[in-house]
Amino acid sequence: MTTVDLTSAQIAPDFTEGFVQTKKEKEDDLLALDNVVGVGLGYKVTDGVVTNERCIQVFVEQKVDLDLLPTGERVPKTVNRRPTDVVAVG
Repeated sequence: MTTVDLTSAQIAPDFTEGFVQTKKEKEDDLLALDNVVGVGLGYKVTDGVVTNERCIQVFVEQKVDLDLLPTGERVPKTVNRRPTDVVAVG
């Protein structure tokens, strides 16, 4: 598994400490999910367009139809009230 390790020097200044702390707290839980290969901070992408919505990015080898994933293996839509975005990297 690959972990995206972001120090405060690498994080855009508009990412609040809350996002940084949430990533640190939940990274291991997210990495434990099947198909998840990394966790980072970024901006949500919707229909191929980068939005200005900050999110916890969850990197997966490939996106899988939700109907095929057991509930316990799905990336949550939010983590500590912060949105997530699943990004295929494989």
